[in-house]
Amino acid sequence: MQTKLVSTSTLQRVKYGHIRVAGLKRAINAEKVATVRDALIEYLRIEQDRLDDYRATGKYEED
Repeated sequence: MQTKLVSTSTLQRVKYGHIRVAGLKRAINAEKVATVRDALIEYLRIEQDRLDDYRATGKYEED
């Protein structure tokens, strides 16, 4: 069985990615303005895609 070596900075970025997702979900639930809510949903999808890619490949890509 092989283990992946992951740098500390990558783990921190993933950790903060999970925190961003949780915060975005709360903000979306609280937001009443449709255009703002749509923007938050779009950013949530982007962040979730990054985390899904990390789970699949072990690489966390940020813009």
